Amino acid sequence: MSSSLSGVLQRHREDVDLSCPPAEMPDLTSLSTVLDRLPDQG
Repeated sequence: MSSSLSGVLQRHREDVDLSCPPAEMPDLTSLSTVLDRLPDQG
């Protein structure tokens, strides 16, 4: 079964951990936010 890159990233985004809390980086968009905006490529 073939998976799109965005699908793979969405499944693994829970493993992403920032060493700096998001409150200290207000201008940085999280990976989760970016992936939620991507259209599903099915």
